[in-house]
Amino acid sequence: MKIIDRYILKRFLTILVFAVFTFTVIYVITNLIEKLDSFIDKQVPAKMILLYYLYFIPEIIKEVLPVSMLMASLFAISQLVRNRELIALKSSGMSLYRILSSIIVFSFFLSVLSFFFNELFIPYFSQLKFDVERQHLMKLPPMVLKERSNITIQDSANQILNIGYFDGEKLTAYNVSAITQKGNTVTYRIDAKQMKRIDSSWVLINGVERKFSEADEKLKIFKKMDNPSIHVKPEDLSVIQIKPEEMNYAELEIFIQKLKYLGSDTAKWSTHLNQKFAFPFSNFILVLFGIAFASAVWKGGAAKGFSIALIICFFYYGINVSLGPILGEKDVLCPELAAWLGNIIFGILAVVSLVHSSK
Repeated sequence: MKIIDRYILKRFLTILVFAVFTFTVIYVITNLIEKLDSFIDKQVPAKMILLYYLYFIPEIIKEVLPVSMLMASLFAISQLVRNRELIALKSSGMSLYRILSSIIVFSFFLSVLSFFFNELFIPYFSQLKFDVERQHLMKLPPMVLKERSNITIQDSANQILNIGYFDGEKLTAYNVSAITQKGNTVTYRIDAKQMKRIDSSWVLINGVERKFSEADEKLKIFKKMDNPSIHVKPEDLSVIQIKPEEMNYAELEIFIQKLKYLGSDTAKWSTHLNQKFAFPFSNFILVLFGIAFASAVWKGGAAKGFSIALIICFFYYGINVSLGPILGEKDVLCPELAAWLGNIIFGILAVVSLVHSSK
């Protein structure tokens, strides 16, 4: 790396660190003011509030990093323009791309590192944050978080299991129906008030067993039925409760495959999955915008460059965080296109702007 590369990159990194710190502090203060009434009403201990925001910091960094990258590129390059350093370098025969190559390359690798940061830290700390929120704001005991209601699951190739309510603490399901089909014909059905997990198998309590044939129906009332042919595990009934932020890419992918096996709609979850890879690259794209507008400052003035870049940033977030995911969840766009919509549109615009700025 040449001296000029180190000089420009050092200036960029200094501003980036300051921007991330500043935006993180602003984010925390704003969120604290918004939630302060709830913390006071629920009498949340100060220690838990502190832990809540410590767990929140990795997610905040993920959210503020793209706009911090934009601001760092804007300020760093505008300083080069204002001090006439950019003009001097271009006069020496260096192209705009060569002058700013250190920032461009760094922003790309930071986008890649951001993906791994999001995978390694955010799911873990988000789960801790949500646990604090659920237990101290929603007043839910830890194990109640595993409760679910109105579950329909494909237990085997020919059997569907319907559960009215599942208590993860007691490992007990209520209002259970297990229906076995051959083609479109129901051949066997069990209905029970309760289904308890004892050792490694299920036990049905207070139910009715029905066997169907072409000629008749055999009915048997029971108080307890050991080892029924139900294969679903307790974790299969509770894991669906966690949020996408609490799962990494691999976990969410496995979760989607389970939903597909059960015949559930996976558009929402697939969009979240693709966003996990698409969102980190917003850092790279916004840096390209920052470079394009800041390097063109001498043509339109500093205020104009900053204003346009910030407006584009808001539009970018609107498409990348709101519009794209909504279109994906509603099946208007495929999940891949919905997640990458903002990156595709603004990536093209950023490249065009950068090419125009270099002329």
